[in-house]
Amino acid sequence: MDKYFPWLVSRKRVIGLSILDAIAFSGVAFASYSKNYHEINNIYLSLLYFNLYLLIWICLSYVAGRYIPIVSLKTKNIFNTFIVIILTAIVFTFILDPLVCSLFLYKSPVYISNNRLEYMFSLSIASYALQLGCGFFWFSRIRVAKKWLVLSSKSFMNLLVKWSQYRRVDCELESIDYEDLYNLKDGHIAGVVIERFSLIDDKYISKLIDLELSGMVILDSISWCERILQRFPPSLLTPFELLGGKFVVASNRVELRMKRLGDFTLALILLIVSSPVICLSALLIKLEDNGPAFYSQRRVGFKGKIFRLRKLRTMSVDAEVKGVSWSKTGDPRITKVGSFLRRSRIDELPQLISVLSGDMSLIGPRPERPEFESALKTDIVYYSMRHLIRPGLSGWAQVNYPYGASKTDSENKLSYDLYYLRNYSIWMDFLILFKTIKLVMHLQGSTPMDANAQNN
Repeated sequence: MDKYFPWLVSRKRVIGLSILDAIAFSGVAFASYSKNYHEINNIYLSLLYFNLYLLIWICLSYVAGRYIPIVSLKTKNIFNTFIVIILTAIVFTFILDPLVCSLFLYKSPVYISNNRLEYMFSLSIASYALQLGCGFFWFSRIRVAKKWLVLSSKSFMNLLVKWSQYRRVDCELESIDYEDLYNLKDGHIAGVVIERFSLIDDKYISKLIDLELSGMVILDSISWCERILQRFPPSLLTPFELLGGKFVVASNRVELRMKRLGDFTLALILLIVSSPVICLSALLIKLEDNGPAFYSQRRVGFKGKIFRLRKLRTMSVDAEVKGVSWSKTGDPRITKVGSFLRRSRIDELPQLISVLSGDMSLIGPRPERPEFESALKTDIVYYSMRHLIRPGLSGWAQVNYPYGASKTDSENKLSYDLYYLRNYSIWMDFLILFKTIKLVMHLQGSTPMDANAQNN
């Protein structure tokens, strides 16, 4: 599984906690059913509605950031976790359930409306007890150190450490010599990383084969970056890795049509629902400095095609009178209204028009301005590969790396875009979509900031 779906396996803690939460939700729902069994007319329809509500609860809990293991039994951690669960249960019980019932159902399928307050507290306590109890001891107490032994030059070892800054899997890197292979003890070793198999001296190949046959994982640096870091640093790739169509996205035409259909449908719904917010934001922008509410930029899209991207204006009218430049922390060109619009991502809602027109997708590499692109293509190897798929409102780089505003950031983001090209699937798009919603709800990843690792 970790070989083919590393992006899924690396979130086993989130998956584990969501399963525990599903158990808690099912227990509370069953208790509610038991009290109201006489009102059940169709058991199969009730089960269908129950699964719908379970899915809504898990999605809401993930977006709220609930599925992060409690790694310390400090009072602050315990209290904060309980508050988040209470707030999530309140939103589910008093907002989402009445909304779903008013739109689709006559009565709540899990009979929440019979006693909303009791249901809310029961759900909170059951979910909290499982997360605090099983979650803490399962994911925090029973931990195995994952040490990767690295056979490479000192300079390349430093690069691996640098690239590992935003890793999603807990691991430790330790440099060793080839002679150390004969003294390895199984212990807590996750495996051995080799810079390139072609660099191995023949006399050590048989030993590495013996280690692999004994169950130890032996990876070259490219495979390790894909499995553990979930990115492909472009400087690590060679033309040989690009041959064979390994980075050509989705030859399955049916899957591509499903992606396009999903893009169009969701973009249309989001544009209709968000139109009042867009209009109100446009009015606030106009009132602040009497400038235009919207502006458009030229961006580079699919196969290098230039298109117009529309956004709500967040900078002063004369922001680029002296030329185009990267945004930065505390950028004085950003207006007061614009600062809020950026943090909440409201300024990007007009880009849904580009999704409807087919210039963009909901998920894909972020489109860059041609003024920056010409220099990036010269300085960063394989940069043009990101044009093999439609650019997106959000992407694998956006949910795994802080806001980028430099050539170095562009190179780091390209490494995630290359991973997306190699591992693209509809399921991965769903993961990115939910991750994006979570970041938006927590006002993260939309403004330049100091580099720091982001949570799951």
